[in-house]
Amino acid sequence: MGTPMVPLDNKAEAVIMGAGFQPGQEVFLLITDANGIKSDIEYALKPVPKANAAGTWSTTWSCGRYVKKKLVKEGAYVITVTDTKYEPLAHVPVTFYMAK
Repeated sequence: MGTPMVPLDNKAEAVIMGAGFQPGQEVFLLITDANGIKSDIEYALKPVPKANAAGTWSTTWSCGRYVKKKLVKEGAYVITVTDTKYEPLAHVPVTFYMAK
C-alpha cells in the first residue's frame, strides 16, 4: 500500500510499500499512464525496492515529472509490482487529486 492520495503537483511524491515477498527479492514498479502506456518508474524511486529479511519493502516515488508531463491526471491508477522478469506479483492503487 502506501500513500493512497497524491496531490497533482510538480513536486508530488507517493510512498509505496509491500509485504509478503521473499527476503532479498527485487521488485520493479510499473504504472499505466493516462495515455495507456505502461512504464517502469524505477528511475524515480528512492530507495530501489528490495524486500528486507521480513519480506517487506518501502520506497518513495517522485512522481512530479509524471504530473508535469500530464502522464497522470486526476483519478485512480494501479501500480503493478513485478519480479525481475516483469511477471506481476501484486497491485498497488494510487489516486491523484487536484491540489488546492
